[in-house]
Amino acid sequence: MRRILFAAAAVAALSCGSSPQMMMDVPVKQQPLTGKINGTTFTAVSATASGQKAIDTGGTAGEKWVDIYDSQIDCSTAFPDPTRKVILTVPWQVTSYDFGFSHNATLFYLDDAGVSQNIAALVGRAEIITAPDAGTATIRVRADGNADNTVEGEVQVQVCD
Repeated sequence: MRRILFAAAAVAALSCGSSPQMMMDVPVKQQPLTGKINGTTFTAVSATASGQKAIDTGGTAGEKWVDIYDSQIDCSTAFPDPTRKVILTVPWQVTSYDFGFSHNATLFYLDDAGVSQNIAALVGRAEIITAPDAGTATIRVRADGNADNTVEGEVQVQVCD
């Protein structure tokens, strides 16, 4: 009898509430990418994608490293030095997936002392709407690192290589 009551209580506990993970398969809002990084407003201004950078950082062929900036940076910028950005490595094909340990986003910022801080967003979703070999891609992202580090929306991404 105790086992039955315990099992019923466990099912009831799991079915109540609205955890972030229950929202993961909900489509990302079709709005300009905005949110907060380090507790302050973040609005995407530009984004770049690089297959070579993905490979150089442990990714595989068929993936691209995506940087989303709140300042104007493009593929011709040799060494961008933003104070905040969103980082993803994504399969370069039209697809969507929920975040977890193998695929997630990093919300990066420099703190007041100029030290790099990386907040991993294990809860969220990426939607690759278009994935051309050159030109401009469209990506939607919802990344929830914590209350001070969360973004959602769509961004146009310049494909570098």
